[in-house]
Amino acid sequence: MEAAVQHLRRLEWALDLTRPFGGDLLELIINQVKQLECKIGEMIETFNGLIPLLADELRYRAPVTATRSVGRPSFIITKEQLEIMRSYGLSWMDIAKALGVSVSTIWRRRAYFQIRRSRHRGRREITMTELKEIIARIKETAVDAGIIMIEGELSGQGLYASRVAISEALMTLDPIGASLRWRDFTSRVKYNVPGPNSLWHLDGNHKPMRWRLVIHGGIDGYSRLAVYLKCSDNNRAETVGNSFLAAAEEYCWPSRVRTDKGGENAVVARLMIERWGEGRGSILQGSSVHNQRIERLWRDVRKMVSEYYRRLFYFLESHLLLGPIGEVDLFSLHFVFIPRINNSLSQFRASWNNHKLSTEGKKKLQINFTFLECFGCLVQTTLLSKTSLKRIEFLKTTGFPSQKR
Repeated sequence: MEAAVQHLRRLEWALDLTRPFGGDLLELIINQVKQLECKIGEMIETFNGLIPLLADELRYRAPVTATRSVGRPSFIITKEQLEIMRSYGLSWMDIAKALGVSVSTIWRRRAYFQIRRSRHRGRREITMTELKEIIARIKETAVDAGIIMIEGELSGQGLYASRVAISEALMTLDPIGASLRWRDFTSRVKYNVPGPNSLWHLDGNHKPMRWRLVIHGGIDGYSRLAVYLKCSDNNRAETVGNSFLAAAEEYCWPSRVRTDKGGENAVVARLMIERWGEGRGSILQGSSVHNQRIERLWRDVRKMVSEYYRRLFYFLESHLLLGPIGEVDLFSLHFVFIPRINNSLSQFRASWNNHKLSTEGKKKLQINFTFLECFGCLVQTTLLSKTSLKRIEFLKTTGFPSQKR
């Protein structure tokens, strides 16, 4: 509707400038355009006033017990609910918001169920010796891994170490790299989309094309959740489409997708139009400068994964063990290393989806839990996948609304 108002203003300006009709008729048309513009403006104001009310009505609230005794009915909150949501890394405040109750209610239930209070959220705290061993293993393939990515790797393995401990271990094992990483600090650029699954960014990384390898990836713009990363020996549209479909099955379909104008995105564009229809901007195509979420992800993919294999392949070439134009060499390279690269990408994606990010308000955000932080709204929509819902067993016992795809 706001776009319609803008078009009406342009029409009014064009009519007043060119004056294609007589005076009386022109004034009548301009007045009617102004009235239509005012009507649309009133509709926009009314709609904007209804949005908070609708969001409040659609937000999930824990059900209450049906009792005929005196007193306020108690909320139905099970121990399994609290344990599963806590295992996802949600704080007690976030759990209270997701269930639509007060924090004091959650605290009382925690005490009633005798759930141990732990700042590690179920993760095992490791010693400095174990931490150094893990960091040394990570540094073997990801030389430029810093505190945040190591913290995400530990979280993905169910381990915990404080940032101070990680910083000390890095300074001991890699003092020069720890100092050089400060050079890469960049100022924040404002990015704004309505919520999870509003916009996915898709792209292909063609840097390893020397060895006929392409890494295709996708990331959710709001939560920065890496929905898929896969290395392939081709750049066909069907390959990208299959990866996209697998991600859509896991996380549900995005409202919109942004890609470049490459032909490898044709299947994704067709699938989005078939899913949501034409004329709504389901597929956005343009220059890579507007695809900053996935471009930023490629930076860490290079640091954590592809740089290691790039140096390895050049080492093999320098010792005449690999020829980039030999068909037999390339077949052997693909046969041996594509599964290894995909395994490294899977490990990186797990680390990325568990590491913390700073929002504009300087609040630390756990990527993987953004979907659960919006839990009340997501249960009412189709943003959570069937796979994710199966992992949340308490949905079956608390009367949550069913998912409809």
